[in-house]
Amino acid sequence: QLPAMQKLMRSLASKYTTGIHPSYGSHNNQAILQEEIALLQRATGTAVSRSRQHYIRFTLPETYERLIEADITDDYSMGYASANGFRAGTSQSFPWYNLETEEATTLRIHPFAFMEATSKFYNKQSPDEAWKEWEQLWHAVKNVNGTFISICHNHLLGPAPENKGWREWYEKVLA
Repeated sequence: QLPAMQKLMRSLASKYTTGIHPSYGSHNNQAILQEEIALLQRATGTAVSRSRQHYIRFTLPETYERLIEADITDDYSMGYASANGFRAGTSQSFPWYNLETEEATTLRIHPFAFMEATSKFYNKQSPDEAWKEWEQLWHAVKNVNGTFISICHNHLLGPAPENKGWREWYEKVLA
């Protein structure tokens, strides 16, 4: 890793709760997952207990079992890649129950409701259309005192012509 990247990671981890975004190939390989977590822990100097799977790629129960084995206590992957809304039917976090083994686990699932990449790439929405959907979901969750989790990607903030309007969308989310 580059020293500048390690410095940035340490700085962020000192101010915010951070977690692992495992690589695409780690979802079915415990050794890769453990290596990536160890690398992040060394870079930040903090324990890693949170995760969100790359491309929302996970297989039940295997991925969650691997996360538990890696001492991950909170996962933020429960959502759809191709549709906004709640995959688990709730906006509240919940402990994952392994149906195969009939056991309660230490892993807490935090469902997300919205991902701007879903709006842009799957639904072909403009930033304005995505904003309307985001607001609708946000208000619906707030009306039931739920927790609204959304996922944003930094690559949509760049100056490329195809990203026009997404930086402004992101600024509205933060306002």
